[in-house]
Amino acid sequence: MVFKIAGWVSSFEQPVIVLVRRRREDPKSTMFRFHCVRELDADREVKKQVLEESGLNDEDLPWRLTSITNHDGVQIAGWIISFEQVRTWFDRQGYKHDDFGDDFVGIALNRWFKDRNIDYLWAVGTDYPRGSLQPVIVLVRRRREDPKSTVSHYYRVRELDADSEVKKQVMEETGLSDEDLPWVTVVDPFFMN
Repeated sequence: MVFKIAGWVSSFEQPVIVLVRRRREDPKSTMFRFHCVRELDADREVKKQVLEESGLNDEDLPWRLTSITNHDGVQIAGWIISFEQVRTWFDRQGYKHDDFGDDFVGIALNRWFKDRNIDYLWAVGTDYPRGSLQPVIVLVRRRREDPKSTVSHYYRVRELDADSEVKKQVMEETGLSDEDLPWVTVVDPFFMN
């Protein structure tokens, strides 16, 4: 099944965060062929609020339509960090963040990575453990698709030596310890299934 999603896309090259405004199943759509969804007045009103709360400019969030395939097996692996730990990290590095609510901390973190030319980390907001309603940010080092994986049955992605080197940098900048940044594998982090 293919889903169409429409919303605003952050201005990061890759990966991007889509602030989804509308989502629907469309059996006639494919990944490459689908009808456009227009930005409506009601969408623009919501966008005004997002821009006010986030401090972003209108150009930073262009309206986009995309399609995504619904399947199990998308996995991310990285370190769990709380919203408060990210704010502490921002404070220690002198990065202004007072305007950001929890909804925008991950976006701000990805923007900060981009500004610093850090292309080896990606901040993804998700629940961990799944279904716990405990929102966290995963500092993603790897993303992969494993069609055999499900939320309840999957292989854990191991933390490699190269990951440990990046973790040392994160610990140095954040003041967090090794135990404060547990390595996890998360299947279906975007709750597609």
